[in-house]
Amino acid sequence: MKTGCQYLGIELGENLASLASKKFGNYSNFSIVNGDFEKYELQENHYDLVYSAATIQWIPEEIAFPKIYKLLKKGGYPAESLMRMISLSISEHTVIT
Repeated sequence: MKTGCQYLGIELGENLASLASKKFGNYSNFSIVNGDFEKYELQENHYDLVYSAATIQWIPEEIAFPKIYKLLKKGGYPAESLMRMISLSISEHTVIT
């Protein structure tokens, strides 16, 4: 968090929002909101980066992407990380003990 950037997290889960607040709340450049990204009102043309950590796939793309681009400043970046399961079958995965 010692980057000179301002961080705003929007977390739908109350427990995860509380955990993030406890872990990072002492940083003056960090804030977390327990809310729904689809409904939460954010300032348009304000952010240099909008990052989604394994969540954007749950928001309809016709809602998520237009909203992200409205939030970004000109030249801003959208970024995401996605979790990908190749198989739901446990027999196809190595168990590490």
